[in-house]
Amino acid sequence: MELAAARTAVLSPAQIRGRLSQRLDLFKGGRDADPRQQTLRATIEWSQDLLPEPEQHLFARLSVFVGGWIFAAAEEIVGADVDRLQSLVEKSLVRRTGDRFWMLETIGELARERLQTSGEADDFRRRCAEYFLALAERAEPALKGADQPAWLQRLKDEHEHLRASLDRFLEHGDGEPASRLAGALCSFGSIPVRTRLGAGRSGVVRPHGARSVKRATYDSPVWWALLEGVPDDDVRRVLSVARRRTFGRGEVVFHEDDPADSLHLVAEGRFASSCRTPLGEDVLLALHVRGDAFGELALVSPDACRTATVTALDKGETRCVHRVDFDELRAKHPSVDRMLVGLLAARLRLMNERLLESFYEPSEKRVLRRLLELADAQESDEIALTQEQLAALAGTSRATVNAVLSHERRAGTLEVRRGAVVLADREALRRRAGRRPR
Repeated sequence: MELAAARTAVLSPAQIRGRLSQRLDLFKGGRDADPRQQTLRATIEWSQDLLPEPEQHLFARLSVFVGGWIFAAAEEIVGADVDRLQSLVEKSLVRRTGDRFWMLETIGELARERLQTSGEADDFRRRCAEYFLALAERAEPALKGADQPAWLQRLKDEHEHLRASLDRFLEHGDGEPASRLAGALCSFGSIPVRTRLGAGRSGVVRPHGARSVKRATYDSPVWWALLEGVPDDDVRRVLSVARRRTFGRGEVVFHEDDPADSLHLVAEGRFASSCRTPLGEDVLLALHVRGDAFGELALVSPDACRTATVTALDKGETRCVHRVDFDELRAKHPSVDRMLVGLLAARLRLMNERLLESFYEPSEKRVLRRLLELADAQESDEIALTQEQLAALAGTSRATVNAVLSHERRAGTLEVRRGAVVLADREALRRRAGRRPR
């Protein structure tokens, strides 16, 4: 507080708050202050330099964790023991809440710098990613057993680590563990808003809002983002062996837990992936429209089962590609494999939003969010669906949907027609749904 107060002669409190990311070097004391207390950095470095060498190493290595950690994880990943960790707690360099340990952000910032300069950062990040991959794979079967509540809480506590682990795998081109991690977590609330893949070179997933205008050149009017960068002749070969399938409104493409052996490329219509979570709620996993793909987990493992039920929201058509044919394409073109992993990554990266939503958000907000996602996906304010379908997508009852639509109709933000909802004021609906305006 004293160091921050010394800056008020030049900066307002709001300006100081805006520069907190530079806190280690921003806060400086007066010229008459002890050199060890003239900056926040100097104060923390002084405390850290007083530690015995083994505790200095542990202090730096603990910064590999994102947010907080439990003792068992620190013991396995960074070699923590009870005595050294207790010493760091007693010196206030590490804090403890319940069974989780954590660092103040300012202290953690210095610890991360020390880890980076030690040359050990990448090794410990790899260990951390592998630990949480193993955790996710242990959790997958446990979510269906008597220990389900405890595992749900454990995964909820570690969701930042799971996301950071996936990022680490992708950054290093480790597609196999990235696929395993994404697959293991699909049954635990990995419930994304609809996404579209970007350029395969970076593996970045971009929001669907910026729809590409690229046209297909491989004798098909549809351009599938998953096949971007693949030569037209190869795409033609895959499509030549793909089975054309058509679906009526409300028809199920496949059920959760069915054997998975094929990928679907959407040619026409809208499809919804949904599943029943371990908490017993029916929730929307994703919306798929023309140019999208679903069923990608079938391509990850030969023993895979469907992790969701996919239903046609209206008349639709797909190209169904068997795993054997797609594996041949992946082997020939690594960019396809990167995009496939990126698609799985998108499922996981957006897990936080829907996971927290399922725990804390009221059903009224979920109804509005599903409407907005449908409108964004099809780039139209008119959404053709029944109240029963909307209730299923939002994981709530038809009565709740009816009440929400009636309220919004009176507010002038939407219109309700037979078998359709028309959004009249998207920005107002975004605010009501707790979304940022566009």
